Amino acid sequence: MNTASALIGYSVAVGLVVPMLLLRGTWTYRASALGAAVWQASTLSFSVAVTLAVSGLAVPAEHLH
Repeated sequence: MNTASALIGYSVAVGLVVPMLLLRGTWTYRASALGAAVWQASTLSFSVAVTLAVSGLAVPAEHLH
């Protein structure tokens, strides 16, 4: 459960803060390829974090013996 909450917090930060910073930044216009790569990396990171958080919440934490 602790891992899922950390992943949820990370995905909220990546989903809200990073796009606002990238939209305000002027370097994305000067280095458009790097800006596109950062957008893609943050999108991939957000998707993986949400997927892992959902799977962490869906699977029981205790071991089944």
